[in-house]
Amino acid sequence: MTITILRTVKWLNQPANNEIVLDLVHTWIELLANKHYQAAFELTGHDSYHSWTPDLIRKVIESYGLPDENSLQKYEVTSVDEAQGGPKPRWEVEWFEQPGTDGRVGEVSAELPLNGTWSDLTAIFEIYLRDDKYALVLNDIHVL
Repeated sequence: MTITILRTVKWLNQPANNEIVLDLVHTWIELLANKHYQAAFELTGHDSYHSWTPDLIRKVIESYGLPDENSLQKYEVTSVDEAQGGPKPRWEVEWFEQPGTDGRVGEVSAELPLNGTWSDLTAIFEIYLRDDKYALVLNDIHVL
């Protein structure tokens, strides 16, 4: 699997920890809440296998996990600070004991606030380490 890290990706200087990684995820969510799909796309790296684009991110969110343009209900990401209801959102960071040969050192899952409420639509990111810097790579957005 080939990982394409965009030049515009936000690289985190070492040492990264849960708080720093989750702050970056929070920034990504806030960009989506403000409909800045291109900026959110550029904040993360992308695996060519998943073929994410800013428009695909928007479509998957709008249809609650599938890129269905005919979905009757449209969803939008809400600011984390404004989201209400539902169970406390699950935001988890897992660091691997042994890095992968491709530089993958961890994974993040973060539930997204949609239409003002916390949802089970979850963004999954992989954490990569390259040249003593960390980057998030968007893996998936789906309902858990």
